[in-house]
Amino acid sequence: MKASGSQPRTTVLIATIGERDPYGQRPPGPPPEPSPPSEPRPTGPLLATLREKPSLVLLLATKGVEPQAQRTRDEIRKELPTASVEIVPLPDQNPAFFDDALAMVEKALTDRRHQLPDGARIVVCPSSGTPQLGLALIADASVLFPKAEFVQALDPRHVPNDEERLRPFDPRNIRLRTDIERALRELEGFNWTVAADILREVLTVRSAYLDGGARPILEAARKLAEAMGKADDFDLPGARDAATPGPNVALRGELDRLKQWFGKAASTDRKNLATLPAELAAAAARLFESERLTRALVAGVTAWEVAIRARLKSACGFDPDNVRRADYDRLPEDLRCRLREVEKDHRWRLEGERNRRHALVELDQFTSQLQQRGDLAPFERLAELRNQLVHTGTTDHDEARRVLRLALQALTQVFECWDWEAWDQAPTAPDSLRKFVSKLRGCLEELPKACSP
Repeated sequence: MKASGSQPRTTVLIATIGERDPYGQRPPGPPPEPSPPSEPRPTGPLLATLREKPSLVLLLATKGVEPQAQRTRDEIRKELPTASVEIVPLPDQNPAFFDDALAMVEKALTDRRHQLPDGARIVVCPSSGTPQLGLALIADASVLFPKAEFVQALDPRHVPNDEERLRPFDPRNIRLRTDIERALRELEGFNWTVAADILREVLTVRSAYLDGGARPILEAARKLAEAMGKADDFDLPGARDAATPGPNVALRGELDRLKQWFGKAASTDRKNLATLPAELAAAAARLFESERLTRALVAGVTAWEVAIRARLKSACGFDPDNVRRADYDRLPEDLRCRLREVEKDHRWRLEGERNRRHALVELDQFTSQLQQRGDLAPFERLAELRNQLVHTGTTDHDEARRVLRLALQALTQVFECWDWEAWDQAPTAPDSLRKFVSKLRGCLEELPKACSP
């Protein structure tokens, strides 16, 4: 659009022209539908002009409706002398073929777009012409003029005289169901950020479908996407808050379970020590399944190291971040020399996955058995890949995929040996989340029946 300087904001009307413009009369010949009222009433372009009072009117017309375009232009000039009216000839293609209509309208609007005043209010009326031409105008104008307003002129034969025939509509309704399906597929693929972006946009659409029962279900889907996105970024307090069910949200029970889970994972309470490593293992599995392998690598190593610390504290009464004198005496000699003193009153810290794993093997008989069977070997290779990533900025994706699969299996064995609840049964584990999304789909399919909260 061209600059408008200090001029006040103008309104530009863009409308298609059809055979019945400007007052609903048809050309000679038998009408394919009931005759219009004996008292003609304005059709889309003229009616929109009378209501919106534009400064500029662009009438998109094919060669076959040039007479109607000229009569509409003359009527607009008579009814609104201050308006500038331009007939925009559309290329000589078939307006009843959608691909042609799309190309015709796009070329016409692209050619005119930069000639319009900067900051102009764009009003689009696609009511006249072939249905394909109207759809093309909606599709093209939505892209070329993102802030455009859309109005439709209802057929006067089907609207009582005392009802408003020019009504606004949201063009995003055309792709609403497609966008919802896209969002559900992104949820199924654990692509939380993409799903959340789509759902936030969907929920702003003025739609009878949303108001008829879909909105609470999609609000639940949005909360799931936002909560899980934060969880994959290790922001567990944020995930807990995002999962909190608000008013008018479906599947409140499922969301509340997520909220409680994230609350436990973020807790420092001793009884919840096993929850954080379980959540991190579930995160590694989610990231692994969505092929975000470097992030899965980090999550997997972190799950194991946090699990070591939790097991040392819960089963051995040993805090590797706060080693006291009594704990010092429990360690083998080769680990004592690796302690780092953090306070002058004989408190130390045992650092590094290898050292902490060594301590756990020494202090916990169950972990010692795992070590003897070779069940902890995948974690050594996982740590090596993490170090390679940190030091070189690269990783072998095929090897990462292989090692991650083994490490997730090893975590399952470790949790079982330690008598911890299975991480792959957590509400954020892949199978649990797929069930959540399946419930969302089921609720949408059952509309207008309300989904049980």
